[in-house]
Amino acid sequence: MTSRPNAMCEYLNNPRMLNVIGFQSQDIQNYINSYFKNNNESDSLMKKLNNNRSLKLLSHTPLYLRLFCYLSRQDKSSSSNKDKWDEMILSKLYETLLKSYMKWNWMKSNGLNNKLNDNKMFNMFEMEMDYLSEIAWEGLKFGQAIISCEIQ
Repeated sequence: MTSRPNAMCEYLNNPRMLNVIGFQSQDIQNYINSYFKNNNESDSLMKKLNNNRSLKLLSHTPLYLRLFCYLSRQDKSSSSNKDKWDEMILSKLYETLLKSYMKWNWMKSNGLNNKLNDNKMFNMFEMEMDYLSEIAWEGLKFGQAIISCEIQ
């Protein structure tokens, strides 16, 4: 099983499609409580999720929920609250989630003291972003939600 079909396509003679089931509502609550260890922070995030249908739906995906927790913690530690992620349009939210995920991975790999600004970070991952953009564009042109090995 893989989440990267391009890594296995040549070996797939009889591929099977699986649907990975995300978190149930209680799993979301448990995850948030474990992440924050502080009832006020947990309650605040749960309120944000419950007040926004899109966020609530996305929170069933474990990676998105992890990023929502990360963004909530950043909100608390940030003195400026210029962009409230829980009030963004969906495309802006996806951009924010992508940036957060890239920062999170960068800091995990390179240490907390080695921080990047958004421009440097996107320049650093420019090749990957171009590749993913091209795959997405090809899928869109052909009306495919599942991208075949030929496009990749």
